[in-house]
Amino acid sequence: MAGSQKVSSRVRPSGRSFTVAEANKTIPYVGRIVADVVKIQAEQNAKGFGGILRQRMSDLLAELAGVGASMRDPDVGLIEFSGRHSGHEVRLSWKLGDEAVLWWYEASAGYGSRQPISTIQE
Repeated sequence: MAGSQKVSSRVRPSGRSFTVAEANKTIPYVGRIVADVVKIQAEQNAKGFGGILRQRMSDLLAELAGVGASMRDPDVGLIEFSGRHSGHEVRLSWKLGDEAVLWWYEASAGYGSRQPISTIQE
């Protein structure tokens, strides 16, 4: 099936809560996984998912979840880590190509409320 169909990218992560520093330590590893996800998503967008691509995508998303990250947008390689800030559940956002986590937002407020990571005090 061709088109822009996306595989479910909401594989639930391990439930781990990350500090910014802990999330940043995973970037070299998760960056390789996310690069593969973006590549497979681009192939899917161009020609549709076959069984092998679908299984590989599923395996990669499970690998991310095992680390504690969740895929937010497989087209651009945007992932999130759960964390806590000032007693609130937050999401720490990282995008393929960035050197570190650059954004965060309160989970209850939603992605549109994201702020620069420099506003978090750990």
